Amino acid sequence: KSGRKLDSKQALSAYHLAHSLNGCNFSVPGSGKTTTVYAAYSYLKSVGIVDKLLVIGPQSCFGPWEIEYEECFATSVNSVRANKLSSEDRINFLRSIVEEELVLLGFQSLANHVEDVKEFLKVNDKVMVVIDEAHNIKRVEGGIWAPAALSIAPYAASRVILTGTPAPNGYEDLYNLFEFIWPNKRLIDMTVRQLNRITRSSLEEEVIDSRSRRAIKSLIDSLKPFFVRVRKSDLNLPEPIIHPTIYVEMGEYQRSIYESLEDFICEKGSHNLNEAMYDLLKAQTIRLRQVATNPNLLNFALEGDSQFDFTNNEVFNLIRNYSEKEIPNKFKTAKDLVKTIQERGEKVIIWGVFVQNLLLMEEFLAKNGIKSKVIYGEVPVEGEFDDEEETRESIIRDFHDPNSSFKVLIANAATVGESISLHKACNNAIYLERDFNAANFLQSKDRIHRKGLPEGVETNYYFLESRNTLDEVISASL
Repeated sequence: KSGRKLDSKQALSAYHLAHSLNGCNFSVPGSGKTTTVYAAYSYLKSVGIVDKLLVIGPQSCFGPWEIEYEECFATSVNSVRANKLSSEDRINFLRSIVEEELVLLGFQSLANHVEDVKEFLKVNDKVMVVIDEAHNIKRVEGGIWAPAALSIAPYAASRVILTGTPAPNGYEDLYNLFEFIWPNKRLIDMTVRQLNRITRSSLEEEVIDSRSRRAIKSLIDSLKPFFVRVRKSDLNLPEPIIHPTIYVEMGEYQRSIYESLEDFICEKGSHNLNEAMYDLLKAQTIRLRQVATNPNLLNFALEGDSQFDFTNNEVFNLIRNYSEKEIPNKFKTAKDLVKTIQERGEKVIIWGVFVQNLLLMEEFLAKNGIKSKVIYGEVPVEGEFDDEEETRESIIRDFHDPNSSFKVLIANAATVGESISLHKACNNAIYLERDFNAANFLQSKDRIHRKGLPEGVETNYYFLESRNTLDEVISASL
Protein backbone atom coordinates (compact mmCIF):
# COMPACT_ATOMS: atom_id res chain seq x y z
CA LYS A 1 0.00 0.00 0.00
CA SER A 2 1.12 3.54 -0.58
CA GLY A 3 -0.02 6.58 1.31
CA ARG A 4 0.06 10.24 0.44
CA LYS A 5 3.24 11.79 -0.99
CA LEU A 6 4.51 15.13 0.27
CA ASP A 7 5.17 18.06 -2.02
CA SER A 8 8.34 20.09 -1.49
CA LYS A 9 6.74 22.69 0.81
CA GLN A 10 5.10 20.04 2.96
CA ALA A 11 8.37 18.13 3.18
CA LEU A 12 10.22 21.22 4.43
CA SER A 13 7.46 21.94 6.97
CA ALA A 14 7.52 18.33 8.19
CA TYR A 15 11.31 18.42 8.52
CA HIS A 16 11.06 21.62 10.56
CA LEU A 17 8.61 20.05 13.01
CA ALA A 18 10.40 16.70 13.23
CA HIS A 19 13.69 18.46 13.92
CA SER A 20 12.35 20.95 16.48
CA LEU A 21 9.69 18.74 18.19
CA ASN A 22 7.71 21.89 19.00
CA GLY A 23 6.59 24.35 16.36
CA CYS A 24 3.93 26.52 14.81
CA ASN A 25 2.62 25.98 11.30
CA PHE A 26 0.96 29.14 10.03
CA SER A 27 0.49 27.94 6.47
CA VAL A 28 -2.64 29.14 4.75
CA PRO A 29 -5.78 27.00 4.95
CA GLY A 30 -5.78 24.28 2.33
CA SER A 31 -2.00 23.92 2.13
CA GLY A 32 -1.85 20.50 3.80
CA LYS A 33 -0.98 21.27 7.44
CA THR A 34 -2.57 18.02 8.65
CA THR A 35 -0.51 15.99 6.18
CA THR A 36 2.63 17.77 7.35
CA VAL A 37 1.91 16.91 11.00
CA TYR A 38 1.31 13.26 10.15
CA ALA A 39 4.63 13.13 8.28
CA ALA A 40 6.56 14.59 11.23
CA TYR A 41 4.66 12.36 13.65
CA SER A 42 5.50 9.29 11.55
CA TYR A 43 9.20 10.07 11.74
CA LEU A 44 9.16 10.88 15.46
CA LYS A 45 7.25 7.67 16.13
CA SER A 46 9.82 5.65 14.20
CA VAL A 47 12.60 6.90 16.49
CA GLY A 48 10.58 6.32 19.67
CA ILE A 49 9.85 9.92 20.69
CA VAL A 50 6.07 9.82 20.27
CA ASP A 51 3.48 7.10 19.83
CA LYS A 52 0.14 8.93 20.09
CA LEU A 53 -1.54 12.08 18.86
CA LEU A 54 -3.87 14.24 20.95
CA VAL A 55 -5.59 16.73 18.67
CA ILE A 56 -7.45 19.57 20.39
CA GLY A 57 -9.68 21.69 18.20
CA PRO A 58 -13.22 22.44 17.03
CA GLN A 59 -15.41 19.41 16.45
CA SER A 60 -15.46 20.20 12.74
CA CYS A 61 -11.81 19.13 12.52
CA PHE A 62 -12.36 15.61 13.90
CA GLY A 63 -13.58 14.02 10.68
CA PRO A 64 -10.79 15.51 8.53
CA TRP A 65 -8.11 14.26 10.96
CA GLU A 66 -9.50 10.72 10.75
CA ILE A 67 -9.88 10.84 6.97
CA GLU A 68 -6.42 12.34 6.45
CA TYR A 69 -4.84 9.61 8.59
CA GLU A 70 -6.26 6.93 6.33
CA GLU A 71 -5.24 8.81 3.18
CA CYS A 72 -1.72 9.51 4.48
CA PHE A 73 -0.96 6.01 5.77
CA ALA A 74 -3.31 3.94 3.57
CA THR A 75 -4.66 2.12 6.62
CA SER A 76 -7.60 2.48 8.99
CA VAL A 77 -7.19 4.74 11.99
CA ASN A 78 -7.58 3.65 15.61
CA SER A 79 -9.13 6.82 17.00
CA VAL A 80 -11.55 8.06 19.62
CA ARG A 81 -13.56 11.26 19.82
CA ALA A 82 -13.44 11.92 23.55
CA ASN A 83 -16.35 14.37 23.31
CA LYS A 84 -18.63 11.44 22.43
CA LEU A 85 -17.90 9.64 25.67
CA SER A 86 -20.07 10.21 28.73
CA SER A 87 -18.52 12.45 31.35
CA GLU A 88 -17.64 9.48 33.56
CA ASP A 89 -16.23 7.43 30.68
CA ARG A 90 -14.25 10.43 29.46
CA ILE A 91 -12.61 10.88 32.85
CA ASN A 92 -11.76 7.17 33.07
CA PHE A 93 -10.40 7.21 29.53
CA LEU A 94 -8.21 10.25 30.10
CA ARG A 95 -6.78 8.80 33.30
CA SER A 96 -5.66 5.51 31.76
CA ILE A 97 -3.13 4.12 29.31
CA VAL A 98 -5.03 3.94 26.01
CA GLU A 99 -4.68 1.86 22.88
CA GLU A 100 -6.03 4.45 20.47
CA GLU A 101 -3.36 6.22 18.47
CA LEU A 102 -5.43 9.31 17.63
CA VAL A 103 -7.42 11.06 20.37
CA LEU A 104 -9.68 13.97 19.41
CA LEU A 105 -10.84 16.49 22.02
CA GLY A 106 -12.83 19.73 21.77
CA PHE A 107 -11.73 23.01 23.31
CA GLN A 108 -14.60 23.04 25.80
CA SER A 109 -13.93 19.47 26.87
CA LEU A 110 -10.29 20.40 27.44
CA ALA A 111 -11.37 23.29 29.66
CA ASN A 112 -13.72 20.97 31.57
CA HIS A 113 -11.08 18.25 32.05
CA VAL A 114 -7.75 20.04 32.43
CA GLU A 115 -6.51 17.86 35.29
CA ASP A 116 -7.69 14.70 33.52
CA VAL A 117 -5.80 15.69 30.35
CA LYS A 118 -2.67 16.35 32.39
CA GLU A 119 -3.00 12.86 33.83
CA PHE A 120 -3.49 11.48 30.32
CA LEU A 121 -0.20 13.06 29.23
CA LYS A 122 1.57 11.71 32.30
CA VAL A 123 0.47 8.07 31.92
CA ASN A 124 0.73 8.17 28.12
CA ASP A 125 4.10 9.83 28.11
CA LYS A 126 4.84 9.94 24.38
CA VAL A 127 2.03 12.13 23.12
CA MET A 128 2.27 14.79 20.43
CA VAL A 129 -0.31 17.46 21.32
CA VAL A 130 -1.71 19.42 18.40
CA ILE A 131 -3.81 22.55 18.83
CA ASP A 132 -5.75 22.80 15.57
CA GLU A 133 -7.36 26.09 14.54
CA ALA A 134 -5.21 27.56 17.29
CA HIS A 135 -6.47 31.12 16.79
CA ASN A 136 -9.20 29.90 19.19
CA ILE A 137 -6.70 30.14 22.07
CA LYS A 138 -5.27 33.56 21.22
CA ARG A 139 -7.30 35.39 23.89
CA VAL A 140 -4.88 36.52 26.60
CA GLU A 141 -7.34 37.94 29.13
CA GLY A 142 -10.58 36.21 30.07
CA GLY A 143 -11.84 33.00 28.58
CA ILE A 144 -11.01 29.45 29.63
CA TRP A 145 -9.73 27.71 26.50
CA ALA A 146 -6.35 29.44 26.37
CA PRO A 147 -5.41 28.92 30.05
CA ALA A 148 -6.41 25.26 29.74
CA ALA A 149 -4.21 24.75 26.67
CA LEU A 150 -1.23 26.51 28.25
CA SER A 151 -1.55 24.52 31.47
CA ILE A 152 -1.21 21.12 29.73
CA ALA A 153 1.69 22.16 27.49
CA PRO A 154 4.54 21.15 29.86
CA TYR A 155 3.31 17.54 29.93
CA ALA A 156 3.46 16.89 26.16
CA ALA A 157 6.33 15.10 24.42
CA SER A 158 5.84 17.30 21.35
CA ARG A 159 3.72 20.42 20.85
CA VAL A 160 2.22 21.71 17.61
CA ILE A 161 0.24 24.85 16.82
CA LEU A 162 -1.79 24.92 13.59
CA THR A 163 -3.63 27.93 12.22
CA GLY A 164 -3.74 29.69 8.90
CA THR A 165 -4.79 32.93 10.61
CA PRO A 166 -2.32 33.37 13.49
CA ALA A 167 -2.77 37.10 14.06
CA PRO A 168 -6.02 38.37 12.54
CA ASN A 169 -6.29 41.23 15.03
CA GLY A 170 -2.69 42.07 15.81
CA TYR A 171 0.68 40.95 17.17
CA GLU A 172 -0.87 40.23 20.57
CA ASP A 173 -2.64 37.24 19.01
CA LEU A 174 0.74 35.48 18.76
CA TYR A 175 1.46 35.53 22.49
CA ASN A 176 -0.34 32.35 23.59
CA LEU A 177 0.67 30.39 20.49
CA PHE A 178 4.37 30.64 21.25
CA GLU A 179 3.81 30.26 24.98
CA PHE A 180 2.25 26.88 24.20
CA ILE A 181 5.02 25.43 22.04
CA TRP A 182 7.80 26.37 24.48
CA PRO A 183 6.20 26.88 27.92
CA ASN A 184 9.57 27.07 29.69
CA LYS A 185 11.11 29.65 27.37
CA ARG A 186 10.10 33.22 26.79
CA LEU A 187 10.12 33.34 23.01
CA ILE A 188 8.26 36.66 22.90
CA ASP A 189 10.25 39.13 24.94
CA MET A 190 7.39 41.64 25.15
CA THR A 191 4.32 42.05 27.29
CA VAL A 192 0.86 41.84 25.78
CA ARG A 193 0.52 45.59 26.33
CA GLN A 194 3.66 46.23 24.28
CA LEU A 195 2.36 43.97 21.50
CA ASN A 196 -0.91 45.90 21.55
CA ARG A 197 0.99 49.15 21.23
CA ILE A 198 2.93 48.13 18.13
CA THR A 199 -0.27 46.78 16.59
CA ARG A 200 -1.96 50.14 17.07
CA SER A 201 1.07 51.92 15.70
CA SER A 202 1.15 49.80 12.55
CA LEU A 203 -2.60 50.16 11.95
CA GLU A 204 -3.34 53.73 12.95
CA GLU A 205 -0.27 55.71 11.94
CA GLU A 206 0.38 56.69 8.33
CA VAL A 207 4.09 56.24 9.00
CA ILE A 208 5.20 53.70 11.61
CA ASP A 209 7.61 55.34 14.07
CA SER A 210 11.16 54.01 14.22
CA ARG A 211 10.72 52.56 17.71
CA SER A 212 7.73 50.44 16.63
CA ARG A 213 9.50 49.42 13.43
CA ARG A 214 12.47 48.14 15.44
CA ALA A 215 10.13 46.33 17.85
CA ILE A 216 8.30 44.60 14.99
CA LYS A 217 11.56 43.51 13.35
CA SER A 218 12.92 42.23 16.66
CA LEU A 219 9.71 40.28 17.31
CA ILE A 220 9.67 38.62 13.89
CA ASP A 221 13.39 37.82 13.96
CA SER A 222 13.08 36.18 17.39
CA LEU A 223 10.16 33.98 16.25
CA LYS A 224 11.42 32.95 12.81
CA PRO A 225 13.09 29.71 13.97
CA PHE A 226 9.88 28.48 15.59
CA PHE A 227 7.31 28.66 12.80
CA VAL A 228 6.77 27.83 9.15
CA ARG A 229 4.31 29.40 6.76
CA VAL A 230 3.36 28.31 3.28
CA ARG A 231 1.79 31.33 1.62
CA LYS A 232 -1.14 31.33 -0.74
CA SER A 233 1.21 32.25 -3.59
CA ASP A 234 3.26 29.10 -2.88
CA LEU A 235 0.26 26.92 -3.79
CA ASN A 236 0.27 28.19 -7.40
CA LEU A 237 -3.50 28.46 -7.39
CA PRO A 238 -5.31 30.54 -10.00
CA GLU A 239 -6.32 33.93 -8.61
CA PRO A 240 -9.92 33.96 -7.38
CA ILE A 241 -12.38 36.35 -9.00
CA ILE A 242 -13.55 38.91 -6.45
CA HIS A 243 -16.59 40.40 -8.12
CA PRO A 244 -17.41 44.08 -7.54
CA THR A 245 -19.43 44.55 -4.37
CA ILE A 246 -23.15 44.39 -5.04
CA TYR A 247 -24.68 47.36 -3.24
CA VAL A 248 -28.30 46.64 -2.36
CA GLU A 249 -30.79 49.43 -1.80
CA MET A 250 -32.93 48.65 1.22
CA GLY A 251 -36.68 48.61 0.78
CA GLU A 252 -38.84 51.48 2.05
CA TYR A 253 -39.82 49.75 5.31
CA GLN A 254 -36.37 48.29 5.95
CA ARG A 255 -34.78 51.72 5.50
CA SER A 256 -37.32 53.28 7.87
CA ILE A 257 -36.60 50.69 10.57
CA TYR A 258 -32.84 51.01 10.14
CA GLU A 259 -32.85 54.80 10.35
CA SER A 260 -35.18 54.76 13.36
CA LEU A 261 -32.87 52.45 15.30
CA GLU A 262 -29.86 54.48 14.20
CA ASP A 263 -31.55 57.61 15.53
CA PHE A 264 -32.26 55.97 18.88
CA ILE A 265 -28.64 54.89 19.17
CA CYS A 266 -26.85 57.96 17.85
CA GLU A 267 -29.05 60.84 18.94
CA LYS A 268 -31.19 60.05 21.97
CA GLY A 269 -28.79 57.88 23.93
CA SER A 270 -29.75 54.87 26.00
CA HIS A 271 -30.78 56.96 29.04
CA ASN A 272 -33.85 58.26 27.18
CA LEU A 273 -35.10 54.90 25.91
CA ASN A 274 -38.19 53.14 27.19
CA GLU A 275 -37.61 49.70 28.69
CA ALA A 276 -38.49 47.69 25.58
CA MET A 277 -36.29 49.76 23.28
CA TYR A 278 -33.47 49.67 25.82
CA ASP A 279 -33.62 45.86 25.94
CA LEU A 280 -33.74 45.69 22.15
CA LEU A 281 -30.72 47.93 21.70
CA LYS A 282 -28.42 46.51 24.37
CA ALA A 283 -26.35 45.05 21.55
CA GLN A 284 -26.55 48.11 19.32
CA THR A 285 -24.27 47.17 16.44
CA ILE A 286 -25.74 43.66 16.31
CA ARG A 287 -29.25 45.09 15.90
CA LEU A 288 -28.13 47.39 13.10
CA ARG A 289 -26.35 44.52 11.36
CA GLN A 290 -29.49 42.41 11.62
CA VAL A 291 -31.70 45.12 10.13
CA ALA A 292 -29.20 45.76 7.31
CA THR A 293 -29.99 42.26 6.05
CA ASN A 294 -33.45 41.43 7.40
CA PRO A 295 -35.52 43.40 9.95
CA ASN A 296 -37.49 40.21 10.72
CA LEU A 297 -34.64 39.21 13.02
CA LEU A 298 -35.67 41.89 15.51
CA ASN A 299 -38.89 39.97 16.14
CA PHE A 300 -36.87 37.14 17.63
CA ALA A 301 -35.34 39.62 20.06
CA LEU A 302 -38.77 40.97 21.00
CA GLU A 303 -40.53 37.65 21.53
CA GLY A 304 -41.90 37.21 25.04
CA ASP A 305 -41.68 40.88 25.95
CA SER A 306 -45.09 41.64 27.44
CA GLN A 307 -44.15 44.81 29.34
CA PHE A 308 -44.57 47.16 26.41
CA ASP A 309 -47.60 48.10 24.34
CA PHE A 310 -46.25 47.67 20.83
CA THR A 311 -49.49 48.83 19.22
CA ASN A 312 -48.76 52.44 20.16
CA ASN A 313 -45.29 52.60 18.67
CA GLU A 314 -44.76 53.11 14.94
CA VAL A 315 -41.29 51.50 14.84
CA PHE A 316 -42.40 48.39 16.67
CA ASN A 317 -45.41 48.09 14.41
CA LEU A 318 -43.13 48.21 11.39
CA ILE A 319 -40.94 45.50 12.90
CA ARG A 320 -43.88 43.31 13.87
CA ASN A 321 -45.49 43.53 10.43
CA TYR A 322 -42.37 43.69 8.29
CA SER A 323 -42.74 40.25 6.71
CA GLU A 324 -46.20 41.25 5.44
CA LYS A 325 -44.88 44.40 3.79
CA GLU A 326 -41.74 43.42 1.87
CA ILE A 327 -39.05 40.82 1.24
CA PRO A 328 -35.51 42.02 2.09
CA ASN A 329 -33.75 43.05 -1.10
CA LYS A 330 -30.62 41.15 -0.03
CA PHE A 331 -32.64 37.93 -0.10
CA LYS A 332 -33.96 38.69 -3.59
CA THR A 333 -30.49 39.63 -4.85
CA ALA A 334 -28.97 36.46 -3.41
CA LYS A 335 -31.72 34.36 -5.00
CA ASP A 336 -31.08 35.90 -8.44
CA LEU A 337 -27.35 35.22 -8.05
CA VAL A 338 -28.01 31.62 -7.09
CA LYS A 339 -30.16 31.13 -10.19
CA THR A 340 -27.42 32.58 -12.41
CA ILE A 341 -24.82 30.24 -10.87
CA GLN A 342 -27.12 27.22 -11.19
CA GLU A 343 -27.70 28.04 -14.85
CA ARG A 344 -23.95 27.53 -15.28
CA GLY A 345 -24.41 24.06 -13.76
CA GLU A 346 -22.45 25.02 -10.63
CA LYS A 347 -22.99 24.82 -6.88
CA VAL A 348 -22.78 27.69 -4.41
CA ILE A 349 -22.36 28.33 -0.72
CA ILE A 350 -24.16 31.26 0.91
CA TRP A 351 -22.37 32.59 3.97
CA GLY A 352 -24.33 34.36 6.69
CA VAL A 353 -23.87 35.21 10.35
CA PHE A 354 -27.25 35.08 12.07
CA VAL A 355 -28.83 31.64 12.37
CA GLN A 356 -32.37 32.90 11.77
CA ASN A 357 -31.24 34.48 8.50
CA LEU A 358 -29.78 31.15 7.39
CA LEU A 359 -33.08 29.40 8.11
CA LEU A 360 -35.19 32.15 6.55
CA MET A 361 -32.99 32.13 3.45
CA GLU A 362 -33.49 28.36 3.11
CA GLU A 363 -37.26 28.90 3.36
CA PHE A 364 -37.20 31.77 0.85
CA LEU A 365 -35.19 29.78 -1.71
CA ALA A 366 -37.54 26.81 -1.31
CA LYS A 367 -40.52 29.05 -2.12
CA ASN A 368 -38.68 29.96 -5.32
CA GLY A 369 -38.02 26.35 -6.31
CA ILE A 370 -34.42 26.19 -5.09
CA LYS A 371 -33.52 23.39 -2.69
CA SER A 372 -30.80 24.07 -0.14
CA LYS A 373 -29.51 22.77 3.17
CA VAL A 374 -28.29 24.67 6.21
CA ILE A 375 -25.38 24.01 8.56
CA TYR A 376 -25.16 25.94 11.82
CA GLY A 377 -24.24 25.24 15.43
CA GLU A 378 -27.28 23.12 16.31
CA VAL A 379 -26.76 20.72 13.43
CA PRO A 380 -25.06 17.77 15.17
CA VAL A 381 -21.58 16.45 14.51
CA GLU A 382 -21.53 12.87 13.27
CA GLY A 383 -21.88 10.36 16.09
CA GLU A 384 -23.20 12.83 18.67
CA PHE A 385 -26.74 11.54 18.63
CA ASP A 386 -28.88 9.12 16.60
CA ASP A 387 -26.89 7.70 13.71
CA GLU A 388 -29.94 8.20 11.47
CA GLU A 389 -30.01 11.95 12.13
CA GLU A 390 -28.67 14.32 9.50
CA THR A 391 -25.26 15.70 10.53
CA ARG A 392 -22.83 18.34 9.34
CA GLU A 393 -20.67 15.62 7.81
CA SER A 394 -23.57 13.92 6.03
CA ILE A 395 -24.75 17.24 4.54
CA ILE A 396 -21.24 18.01 3.29
CA ARG A 397 -20.88 14.49 1.85
CA ASP A 398 -24.20 14.94 0.03
CA PHE A 399 -23.11 18.35 -1.22
CA HIS A 400 -20.00 16.77 -2.76
CA ASP A 401 -22.07 14.16 -4.58
CA PRO A 402 -22.38 15.18 -8.27
CA ASN A 403 -25.96 13.91 -8.15
CA SER A 404 -26.90 15.59 -4.88
CA SER A 405 -30.52 16.70 -4.52
CA PHE A 406 -29.41 20.22 -3.56
CA LYS A 407 -26.88 22.57 -5.13
CA VAL A 408 -26.93 25.32 -2.48
CA LEU A 409 -25.32 25.12 0.95
CA ILE A 410 -26.14 27.82 3.52
CA ALA A 411 -23.81 28.18 6.51
CA ASN A 412 -22.14 30.49 8.97
CA ALA A 413 -18.37 30.71 9.22
CA ALA A 414 -18.41 30.05 12.96
CA THR A 415 -19.57 26.50 12.21
CA VAL A 416 -18.21 25.62 8.74
CA GLY A 417 -15.41 28.18 8.36
CA GLU A 418 -12.76 25.84 9.77
CA SER A 419 -11.35 22.45 8.77
CA ILE A 420 -13.84 21.83 5.94
CA SER A 421 -12.90 21.45 2.28
CA LEU A 422 -15.52 22.36 -0.31
CA HIS A 423 -13.31 23.25 -3.30
CA LYS A 424 -13.87 20.01 -5.20
CA ALA A 425 -17.65 20.48 -5.12
CA CYS A 426 -18.19 24.23 -5.07
CA ASN A 427 -16.34 27.28 -6.35
CA ASN A 428 -18.86 30.05 -5.74
CA ALA A 429 -19.48 31.91 -2.48
CA ILE A 430 -22.12 34.54 -1.80
CA TYR A 431 -21.66 36.62 1.35
CA LEU A 432 -25.15 37.60 2.52
CA GLU A 433 -23.74 39.29 5.62
CA ARG A 434 -20.47 39.48 7.52
CA ASP A 435 -19.24 40.45 10.98
CA PHE A 436 -15.99 41.97 12.23
CA ASN A 437 -14.28 38.58 12.79
CA ALA A 438 -11.35 38.63 10.36
CA ALA A 439 -10.25 35.07 11.16
CA ASN A 440 -13.66 33.61 10.34
CA PHE A 441 -13.84 35.61 7.12
CA LEU A 442 -10.41 34.48 5.92
CA GLN A 443 -11.17 30.89 6.87
CA SER A 444 -14.47 30.93 5.01
CA LYS A 445 -12.84 32.18 1.80
CA ASP A 446 -10.37 29.32 1.85
CA ARG A 447 -13.08 26.64 2.02
CA ILE A 448 -13.43 26.91 -1.77
CA HIS A 449 -9.94 28.14 -2.78
CA ARG A 450 -7.24 25.73 -1.61
CA LYS A 451 -4.69 23.09 -2.57
CA GLY A 452 -6.18 20.45 -4.86
CA LEU A 453 -8.42 22.89 -6.75
CA PRO A 454 -9.45 21.17 -9.98
CA GLU A 455 -7.57 22.46 -13.01
CA GLY A 456 -9.32 25.13 -15.03
CA VAL A 457 -11.85 25.94 -12.30
CA GLU A 458 -12.54 29.58 -11.42
CA THR A 459 -13.32 30.60 -7.84
CA ASN A 460 -15.91 33.36 -7.47
CA TYR A 461 -16.68 35.56 -4.46
CA TYR A 462 -19.79 37.75 -4.37
CA PHE A 463 -20.37 40.30 -1.59
CA LEU A 464 -23.75 41.84 -0.81
CA GLU A 465 -23.91 45.08 1.16
CA SER A 466 -26.85 47.29 2.05
CA ARG A 467 -26.03 50.88 1.14
CA ASN A 468 -25.29 53.41 3.88
CA THR A 469 -25.36 50.84 6.66
CA LEU A 470 -22.97 49.11 9.04
CA ASP A 471 -22.26 46.63 6.22
CA GLU A 472 -19.90 49.17 4.69
CA VAL A 473 -18.10 49.72 7.99
CA ILE A 474 -17.57 45.97 8.36
CA SER A 475 -16.29 45.70 4.81
CA ALA A 476 -13.75 48.47 5.35
CA SER A 477 -12.61 46.90 8.64
CA LEU A 478 -12.13 43.45 7.12
